[in-house]
Amino acid sequence: AMMQRVERVMQRTARRLPHARVLCAGGFRPFCSPAEPPPAAPAEPPPASPPPPAASFTCGGFFFAVDPNIGLWNDRVNPNWRFTFTNTQTKDKERIPYAFSIQNRGPHAELALRLQFGFVSCDGVFAAAPQTFNVESGVEATLPLPLQTIRLCHTTLKAPDTTTPVTVYCVDCAIGLGLGFQKAVSGAGVKGVPELTWKNELAMVGFVVAALWSAYSLVTLPNTWSEFLQDLEAWDLPLCNATLA
Repeated sequence: AMMQRVERVMQRTARRLPHARVLCAGGFRPFCSPAEPPPAAPAEPPPASPPPPAASFTCGGFFFAVDPNIGLWNDRVNPNWRFTFTNTQTKDKERIPYAFSIQNRGPHAELALRLQFGFVSCDGVFAAAPQTFNVESGVEATLPLPLQTIRLCHTTLKAPDTTTPVTVYCVDCAIGLGLGFQKAVSGAGVKGVPELTWKNELAMVGFVVAALWSAYSLVTLPNTWSEFLQDLEAWDLPLCNATLA
């Protein structure tokens, strides 16, 4: 009975206190404070995704250009070369013409209409298609054929504030007269309006045909001149006989 009265007193006292009655070891005890749960650890933020890589463009392709030229020793040419830029991420292509003005120097004479087939090579990338290119170096050699010439050239370009070189190889099947060797001493090219990209495939076919024709013409060069001179003699002989008669 004494224990029951003590229990009732403790229960009445617990109602007047701010604690809640909780289950403690040995039963309900009014003075047993509940254990507070440990604070929850803050949730770790998800790892930030890395930013997408910046777009870059490779440079290459084939082109065809028509360039009439009259030159003697110091020769300035004005070809329009087309470069094909390819986005390394999307593989989208853009074909851009560049109007060049190139100063050459060396023992050379030419009066011809150049039909120029070119190939562009580049080992690096660009952040965007450059607005201009500068001529770093270049060489060209012109070999004569009867009433036509073969011109082979190699030109190295760089865009301002970049270290990526662009190399242009050209095979010219020119109509006219020409002979000599030159070096490019200066020059620059300015970006034009983009063109249709399918022209690159057409120019590739033309470059292959021009390269094969040039190789064949160089191999047969002595025989070609020999036959040309024989034809001139055969044509001159009847004319001389008619004049004497």
